[in-house]
Formats: sequence, C-alpha cells, structure tokens
Amino acid sequence: MAKVLLINPNTRYLGSMMTILPPLGLLYIASTLKREGHEVKVVDADVENLSQAEVLKTARDYAPDLIGLTMNTLQSRAAYETVEQLKRAYDAPVIAGGPHPSALKGEVLERCPSLDAVVYGEGEATTLEILKAFEDGRDLADVEGICYRQGEKILTTEPRCLVDIDSLPHPALKLVAPIGRYHGAYPVGARPSLHIMASRGCPFQCTFCSKGIWERSLRLRKVDSVLAEVEWLRDRHSLLGRLLDRDRGVQTHCVPVYDYFPATSAPSEDLLSHEIVMGESDWDVLGPGWYGLERWPPVIRWTGKKATAYLKGQPGQVCLCIKATGSRVGPNLTISVNGNPPKAYKLEPDWAGILKVPLENGEGIIRLDLEVDETLLPRDFGEGDERELGVAVERIWLLGQK
Repeated sequence: MAKVLLINPNTRYLGSMMTILPPLGLLYIASTLKREGHEVKVVDADVENLSQAEVLKTARDYAPDLIGLTMNTLQSRAAYETVEQLKRAYDAPVIAGGPHPSALKGEVLERCPSLDAVVYGEGEATTLEILKAFEDGRDLADVEGICYRQGEKILTTEPRCLVDIDSLPHPALKLVAPIGRYHGAYPVGARPSLHIMASRGCPFQCTFCSKGIWERSLRLRKVDSVLAEVEWLRDRHSLLGRLLDRDRGVQTHCVPVYDYFPATSAPSEDLLSHEIVMGESDWDVLGPGWYGLERWPPVIRWTGKKATAYLKGQPGQVCLCIKATGSRVGPNLTISVNGNPPKAYKLEPDWAGILKVPLENGEGIIRLDLEVDETLLPRDFGEGDERELGVAVERIWLLGQK
C-alpha cells in the first residue's frame, strides 16, 4: 500500500498562525486513506511553526508516494512556495485541495506549475482515486472532481457526486496529537477545543460566502452518527467541553447531544425561537453566544460616536449580553422598549454582563442607544454615517439563557 503525506502550510508570515483548530478536512482524508490500508502522515506546519527546510526534511525522511496540501486563500502563498520547493527536492506527485483550489481550479495550476492536480469539492473519495491512478500508472482523466495537467493543457473532469457524510470514518486526530496545542475558535473555558462535522452545506444564501462552489445543498449527519463521534472523543481522546451549533441543527439535532456536553449555542439570528431566547427549551443555552445585530432590521444608524439599533423582540424577556472593550471609557447604553422612557446603563471599561429587557404585552420594539469609545470605531466613520455593522457594535451579543 502507498504512503501519503498531507500538509497544512505554515502561515506565520501573516503575523500569527491561522491554525486554531485541527485541520479537519485533511484528517477526514487521512482516515479515509487509512481505512483502505494506506499509510498516512499529517504535518501541521502552521501549528508546529515549521520552516520550509523542516517540511522538506520530513518529506525526504518519510518518502511518500503522494503529497497533498490543503489551502484556503490566505494559505495559498505559503502553499505555492511549499509545493515548488517540494517538487525541486523530491520526486513525488503533489496535489492540493481545499476552498481556494475548489474556487479557482485552473488558475491555481497556472500559478503553481509544480502542482500535478487540484481537487475541487469534497476530497475524501477523490484523493483515494488519485492515489490509485498514480499507483496503477493510469491517466487522471477518469477521476471525477479534479483539475489536472495533460501535457501543456489544463483539463477539468466532471464534478464528483457528494458523499454520504455518515459513511466517513472519524477524523484521524492522533495524526496531529497532542490536541491540546489547538486553542480553538471560541471561549469554551478549557483546551482543547475541537469542532465536529455535523453537516455540510448551508441553508442560507449569503452573497459574500464561498458556498456556491460547494453546491447549494445542505446535508445533515444522523443524530446517532454525531453521538457516536462525541462518545469517541470523550472515551478515546478524553475530551469534554462545550458544543457550538450555528445552523438549523440547533433546533432539531441538539437535545440528545447536550446529554454529553454542556452547550454554548450560537444559532443564526433568524433561527432564534421564543423558547431558545427565553430558555424554556428542554436544554440549557449557556453563553455567551455571538449574534450580529445586522440581522435585526433596520440597519444601525451612527451619529458621531453614537449608534442606535432597533430590535424586534420575541414575546416575554430578551437577554442582551453586552461586552465593553473600550481602552479608556466603556460604552454608555440606554434601552427603551415600545417608546417608554429609556433606562441608562453606565458600563465600565472591559465590563461584560447580561441585561434583561422585559417585553410586556407580547412582542416589543427595543431601542438601543450606544455611545462608544471612538477608538473602537473605524477611522472613516463620519457624522450621520449609516452602516450594517461597526466594530464597536460587534461587541453586542444577543443571548438566550436560563
């Protein structure tokens, strides 16, 4: 069987490492290859802060039959440099996958002549087929979901059908151990912090998102499948922590999972229900959860250092989790409901807490008037400026909590 080296590029040239979670895409590919009997090594050059020379030494020492790299757009520069040096120093096919090659396919091959092929879309089955083709000495034309070289030409094969995500083996986390060096993306209280792939795709249609290159579909794993992975993380890797869910699964999939983990839940704003906001569901919603006010019309209106936002609250009581991050003076906040006289709050620098706003007689309109430290505002903010979201108001969270 073949030996495969998978690399997450070092991006320290950006000023800090990008890798705060294990490279889940590479680890699913690794576990798929291992299930078929192949030997796999994963090098996370970012979290290990490896130089190009150290990556090359690893490749020489390991002597793989195939090398694969992942890259998003911010990783592309580092990935290109790594590929070029690998090709000059070591004679093995090199492929790349991830969001950037999936979006730009042929352009990636043009910009990086040393790449033999790129994988677009999901990479588990495609990487396995590429490996088999190289092992058998076959042309890559029959491998779906790739862009490859044929002489001077760059050719793209047909897209690969989406995989059954419940059929994928658990990610090969042992290949990037120790897990504790990944500090995670959310303040869950303790390391390590990991993410679980409970779905692929998204039900929303945000125009700025790269979702279009992954096909506009949503696939959810079965609850039993997610629970099996949670148990595996707990029993095999001794991981306990909090669970975050940002899609529709928060309303349909979470209750059984929360028997295993306390939950920090951050669903999209338009999925918030009265039960979730009021903490009347069967499971706890612990905070803080991050909710952008730009999803609650109308847009925030700025006047100098002041911002005003109107929220349409659910019946009952809405909790506002406010965090003041001013370097000198914290925000001054007034809240009024349905036109009633406002109540003022003086927030000290670096203050964080929960303000409960009662909404009587059903739904209510909440008006927030926020005066912030000008150092938190973008430099180009002007008098009467009106925008969807500013860095200062980004500190305001909506929170459902028992």
